[in-house]
Amino acid sequence: NGASSRRGSEAESKAEGPSKKQSAIEEQIREGAVKKINESQERERLRELLKKRLRDCGWEEEMREYCREAIRNRCLEDLSVETLVEDLAPRSRTAVPDAIR
Repeated sequence: NGASSRRGSEAESKAEGPSKKQSAIEEQIREGAVKKINESQERERLRELLKKRLRDCGWEEEMREYCREAIRNRCLEDLSVETLVEDLAPRSRTAVPDAIR
């Protein structure tokens, strides 16, 4: 029994090993890509492309209107940049079309 349970846990750790190793490799690749993007002009080009695509699909105007509505619905005492950001952040993330993600 003891030997079979050891074999079972060894098999489990071997089964987990490649996926953990794969995750570590993917993370290293991701970090390397982010570093290269940050070091080059590519980051700014990608940022501008994202802004254009969001503007073209109507996301920017939708968020602008959402902010206007949030401001209209709040009391002046409750209105701050922080509260607007708290309201807008989750909504803005879910409103990004899948084609742009």
